[in-house]
Amino acid sequence: MELEIRTKAGTLVGKMKGKSALYQYQLIVESYNFVVERKSLRTSKDTEFKPCLVMTCKVDSIITYGEMEIWLAKGDYIKIL
Repeated sequence: MELEIRTKAGTLVGKMKGKSALYQYQLIVESYNFVVERKSLRTSKDTEFKPCLVMTCKVDSIITYGEMEIWLAKGDYIKIL
């Protein structure tokens, strides 16, 4: 599993992979601060849009990742790969 954390504008903030991504995914789902939806996001070519499964932040939230905290604002999203 891989998670990409992005701002509302689409700027990449961080990536999580493997077991840590799966663990964070479980915590995010249990928090009820995110809504799962499909979004059409630009591909790397910037000319095409591709539907992706994302978790959009409903309220300001903090994700703890080891000793690091990632602050998410309303509208930021996590792309599920």
